Amino acid sequence: MCIKELKLELKADRLSCHRFLANQFRLLLPTAAYCLIWLLGHHLQGTELATAQVNTLRLKLLKIGARIRESSRRIWVTWLTVTPTVTCWPQCCKTCCQPRLISLPTRSA
Repeated sequence: MCIKELKLELKADRLSCHRFLANQFRLLLPTAAYCLIWLLGHHLQGTELATAQVNTLRLKLLKIGARIRESSRRIWVTWLTVTPTVTCWPQCCKTCCQPRLISLPTRSA
């Protein structure tokens, strides 16, 4: 885990409460966000965002403008025409949503 990204990009250094449990919870939230963004970056191997930092993933994939419509069968995403990462989104969704086979360990008798 890169501590600099955790502190600067996800604001994990704001521990100004007087109680220990409050500070522990305030540190838990950015740490969970970092784990989710790291997992997103791990699933993006083979794309142009494979080696992107936390701030780049946050700006290019999470902070975008779109209109989402949902029906019982489909989800429509209408992008803004000025979104710079509109070309990499389909590839990222295809990579992240691809079903993966998970083999569970078997117990030996």
